[in-house]
Amino acid sequence: MAQGPPPAAKADRPPPPPDDGRFHTYDMTGVFNLVAPCPALSVPCGWDPDGLPIGLQILGRRWREDTVLQIGRAVEVAIPQTRRPPL
Repeated sequence: MAQGPPPAAKADRPPPPPDDGRFHTYDMTGVFNLVAPCPALSVPCGWDPDGLPIGLQILGRRWREDTVLQIGRAVEVAIPQTRRPPL
């Protein structure tokens, strides 16, 4: 039996309550992104109050990688990143 990689970070905080007004249910897009034949791109777009990076996922129409990359570039220009996440 294969074993997955260890977690990248310690998950020692409980998840926030579901009614706190923030989007925490990433499962809604995970399966779609794996099976849809559409180009996707993740672009950094800021930092949360705890200093963790926030990303924006851009999903395009099938065969329209050009549009996805153009939108990604526009986001990078509009929201320049002045620091990198700690590794």
